[in-house]
Amino acid sequence: MRHKFIFLLAVLTLTFLNACKRDRPEDVISKSKMTEILIEQHLLEAKVLLLKVRTDSTNKVYNSLEQEIFEKYGVDKAMYEKSYQYYISKPELLDEIYEVVVDSLNVNDQHAAVLEEEEEKEKKRLAEEKKKRKQAIKDSIANIGKDSLTVSLSDSLALEVKEGSVAEEQEKPLTRTDSLRDPKLRKIAAPKQNKL
Repeated sequence: MRHKFIFLLAVLTLTFLNACKRDRPEDVISKSKMTEILIEQHLLEAKVLLLKVRTDSTNKVYNSLEQEIFEKYGVDKAMYEKSYQYYISKPELLDEIYEVVVDSLNVNDQHAAVLEEEEEKEKKRLAEEKKKRKQAIKDSIANIGKDSLTVSLSDSLALEVKEGSVAEEQEKPLTRTDSLRDPKLRKIAAPKQNKL
């Protein structure tokens, strides 16, 4: 008799403990999986709203992408809805789930803001680089004209000086032999030679 009583007490204790552990029915999605599904659903809603298409198209896109989420977690729409109703009937559990969901969405928003800021900085940097390249090209084009003009002027001046230009001749006094070498001066000097 005593053994039956102990056995009965052990079975009742295990049943009670098991009932406490299995607070949710077997066909209800676990709290962690439900949290992940809800996070992905809220992100999906935001993405679909950003598409800026007509409402009927938005609904079709959302439903097909939502089905992909369900397939990813191995649940179907009926199981999800039953689980959602279960968690609605347990407000304390739903609050716990949504605390995690909201925190995750906030982290996601912060991450997106950081990425947007970095992207904006990169755009500004690229625009500044492009502006500098354009200015460098403009400067190069402007300098090409100046440089070639300077080079051609300096080359022609150097050639003139090497060939004995008028400027060079003015610096040194002319002699009779210089005038005979230069064809221009030879013409001028020729009549003088005839007179002598």
